[in-house]
Amino acid sequence: MVEIPEHMFFQVHRSSSWLQADYHSELQHPSASFLILKSIFCLSSHLFWLWKCNTN
Repeated sequence: MVEIPEHMFFQVHRSSSWLQADYHSELQHPSASFLILKSIFCLSSHLFWLWKCNTN
């Protein structure tokens, strides 16, 4: 397994915690389904980016 640089891990962790806070605040609103789609897209793009860095 390729070691992930600390700043990259922090960036992913920070964005995921931001998404969680965003998700909880948006849950009371009708746009919750849109936010779920947005968070899935953000997480999948992060995972793809990490995978691409590891395969190079």
